[in-house]
Amino acid sequence: MTPRYALGALVTLACMVSSEGLVFGAAARQARKARLLDLIQSGADDGDILAAVKDTEALNPVLPFQSIIASPLLSDNWLMVYTTSGSIAGRNRPKLLQTEFPPEQLIDVASAKAVNSELVIGIRNSVEASLSPFNSRRVDVKFDRFKIGPFTFDAPDTLTGFLEVSYLDDTLRISRGDKGNVFVLLRQTERDVARDIWRGWKRSWTK
Repeated sequence: MTPRYALGALVTLACMVSSEGLVFGAAARQARKARLLDLIQSGADDGDILAAVKDTEALNPVLPFQSIIASPLLSDNWLMVYTTSGSIAGRNRPKLLQTEFPPEQLIDVASAKAVNSELVIGIRNSVEASLSPFNSRRVDVKFDRFKIGPFTFDAPDTLTGFLEVSYLDDTLRISRGDKGNVFVLLRQTERDVARDIWRGWKRSWTK
């Protein structure tokens, strides 16, 4: 085989391997996502869920040299289906004051704004925040104002934090906060799925 044809064969082989790798990676990613969401919905132990979170993060389709913060996939309304924060989930509240629906997080990268909201006994409560990029995967967060039904009041200037995006694709986002909390969210297009997962996980709170 001449050097020219040998080079062509190597290029063809590399393309085949690359394509097969992409297919395998996508299949593995889907399997890990499905397992993570199944564990959450079934009310598995936090240890098992967090292990599945790490397994999913390991196959983040956004490569290390790419910016998640600049990704067009980030801006959207996201529905939280799991968090290690009992206060944010509301699991420590009386049952009457626990939301029946996944808490929402609207992220608008262009305006550097975010809004967290939830519906409790028919009243929408929310907190608005400003975002400042820190690096390719993290934004610093400054909370601006709270709304409880029709009432609005400013947040203290000292109320700040950060949010790191550790996994992002077309349907799923995993984030980690400054207090070490983990958040698993589904895009709003998956609202029915998110509602079922949230309700399944919420049933485990009484175990």
